[in-house]
Amino acid sequence: MKRALRIMIALCLVFSSCGGSGDGRDDLRRVRYEKIQASNGMRLRTFAGQAQSGMKSKLSFRVNGTINELNVKIGDLIRKGEVIAKLDPTDYSLKVQEAEASLLQSRAQMRNAAASYSRIRDLYESHSASRNQLDASRAESESAAAAVEAMQKKLALTRSQHGYTVLKAPVDGTIAEVLIEKNETISRGEPVVVLNSDQNLEVRVSVPEILVAEVKKGNQVTVTFDALPGRFFIGNVSEVGVTSEAGTTFSVIIELDGTPSDVRPGMSAQAQFMFYDPEKLDRIFVPPIAVIGRGGENYVYLVEPQEDEIGVVTKRKVRVGSLTNEGLEILGGVKSGDYIVTAGWTKVHEGQRVRMAK
Repeated sequence: MKRALRIMIALCLVFSSCGGSGDGRDDLRRVRYEKIQASNGMRLRTFAGQAQSGMKSKLSFRVNGTINELNVKIGDLIRKGEVIAKLDPTDYSLKVQEAEASLLQSRAQMRNAAASYSRIRDLYESHSASRNQLDASRAESESAAAAVEAMQKKLALTRSQHGYTVLKAPVDGTIAEVLIEKNETISRGEPVVVLNSDQNLEVRVSVPEILVAEVKKGNQVTVTFDALPGRFFIGNVSEVGVTSEAGTTFSVIIELDGTPSDVRPGMSAQAQFMFYDPEKLDRIFVPPIAVIGRGGENYVYLVEPQEDEIGVVTKRKVRVGSLTNEGLEILGGVKSGDYIVTAGWTKVHEGQRVRMAK
């Protein structure tokens, strides 16, 4: 009986020794941490905005008329030179025909006047015509030539007006608005469509007055779009507003590099600006959640890396400053390069070995 008891005890000892790794690593509490970095004086600010075309044009006819052809609708992509709309050209075609006929008549009169002047000149040289007759014939010939030149210009004008009955796209772009309907009579200069150029897309954002002075033309900006998550675009400030547009904000225009094919005018955007603040140079900011306040004093837990992601916890008293967008400022007690525990500190203590996880 005693022999059986000794065997059972021995087996229990063997199994208990084999039940773990022996170094206690699996039992270590996991904590999250961050490496403390002194501020370089730069701060990131993000402002909301909207994509817009670098060129927004209201296109119109240069002559009056009635729309008899409308080839576009809102959202259409259109290439340079494609026909957008046409006016009824009947009246302008008649004017061209009238000018052509008048030009033919003027040319005939010019030929007759030139022939008459030639005869009078011959007669004058043979002393069969007076000087007055010669001068009058020459004036009539010159007047007829001037009439031909005037009719040529009139014909060119009427042909141009006839050509103006066709409205074409001046550049590649997208139809943003259609302001007329087919069979509608319009006046010269009255907007027909609004064309957004697909080239040189811009982003317009509103910057608070306390920061707009730090925004300079040429500043590089990172832009993201809500409709294109995970993608980043680079742009440069091209314009900075000089008057406030709404309350205490100023308009800033950012020109995107290249022409991103997925970006469309009207998309919501976020523009990230970097500002330099010399007052924040070499200052230390940590996540507020990492600071423990007890009994009127503040503490943090630091972790000293050992090996294989194992670290030892140290409790450190700190002096705190103000809460900012960069985090809670630490005035003393830690230094740049320390590793601060940001999660899991509620169940650790001084000198405890922990597993470190970012």
